[in-house]
Amino acid sequence: MGRGRFVGATAGGLLLIAAAGLPAVNSLGAEPQPPFTPAERAAIGSLALAALPPLPADPTNRFADDPAAAALGATLFFDQRLSANGKVACATCHKIDRQFQDDLPLGEGLGTANRRTMPLAGAAWKRWFFWDGRKDSLWSQALSPLENAAEQAGNRKAQVGTGERSEKIRTYNFPQDRVTDHRVKVTKNGLPAILAGDLDDFTAALEADEKRRKLEQASVGAG
Repeated sequence: MGRGRFVGATAGGLLLIAAAGLPAVNSLGAEPQPPFTPAERAAIGSLALAALPPLPADPTNRFADDPAAAALGATLFFDQRLSANGKVACATCHKIDRQFQDDLPLGEGLGTANRRTMPLAGAAWKRWFFWDGRKDSLWSQALSPLENAAEQAGNRKAQVGTGERSEKIRTYNFPQDRVTDHRVKVTKNGLPAILAGDLDDFTAALEADEKRRKLEQASVGAG
């Protein structure tokens, strides 16, 4: 049957149904859903991240609203050196292009976790963290994956360095208004904007570096 004849036959069928007083059905056999009411639309819109109120003060973390601390946290999110084997970062499982999760039924770090990776959208507004709510602040939650044997399997004492320049992740040069990320050798001017969260150049370079590392690992494994 051609497309025009099919449409005509379908329209004719709908007219017969309406004349008989029967509910119309769609091509899958289900009754069509009525449009959302204004109240329903408002309820759906209230779930958007943009509709969230300003973050309340965190009395447990005096660095919570410090832009420099936020910039450091964004750096550590991609840092594989926090893991025991130097290959796993927070971003390994919380992938930016996958709503900060990894599409796997169980998270994969140094081992296999017993639950799937949680998406992180809106995490700053949450009251409880992890699937079972066992942590009550972001800073306490962040410590667990670092030391979990199935995730990064690191330990806090091992992260204390000597302060040598070779150990630095980033250098913030205030007199010259620039930041250098030593892992990917990216330097950018404009400290106020960077401290306010303008980290796109750094995160793009880190993502590209992570993909390069993975390709190298895959080629070694294939060989």
